[in-house]
Amino acid sequence: MSYCILPDCLNEARSGGDYCDAHRKRLQRGQPVAPPLRVARSAWTVLTDAALAYSDVDDEQGYGRAADRLRKAAESYARRRGK
Repeated sequence: MSYCILPDCLNEARSGGDYCDAHRKRLQRGQPVAPPLRVARSAWTVLTDAALAYSDVDDEQGYGRAADRLRKAAESYARRRGK
């Protein structure tokens, strides 16, 4: 098994090439390969991050944004859990 040749990329190189699928697609599209790939986070991680951000809010404007983020994270978590 070979891995993508770009530093810090731990994805498997496929199709007999030197790059993982995501970086190969970036190259084909003419996009820069330098920005790191997004790492998928579990719904639970998103929910706990939103809850922690909500508890750290200091002002009224931040409260509204944090409450909305927490609500969306809770809805997403509930959908994924099938409840």
